[in-house]
Amino acid sequence: MTTMLYSPFFRQGRLCLPKATLQLLVESGLDTELAKQAHRGLHLDDDREIITIINQQLESILDTLDPAIQAQFTSQDVVFMLSNTLEQDDLARA
Repeated sequence: MTTMLYSPFFRQGRLCLPKATLQLLVESGLDTELAKQAHRGLHLDDDREIITIINQQLESILDTLDPAIQAQFTSQDVVFMLSNTLEQDDLARA
């Protein structure tokens, strides 16, 4: 199932990205060392700079991805995981 291949997740308090997601990002220019760190897991506070780089790289390729894969990165939960923020409109709806 595609959903399990690309969606970021938390494991032991760290943000993790699956290999398939990291492969997409590396193919689009993400540094391989950053990808390795992301595969091991990132702390939301300590690794904020790396998460920001990954988020920017993902945003740059989002429009080129299959719609089923795109949907995995645009849910409110994933947006929060990768940006640690919600838009004002999202907060108003909560």
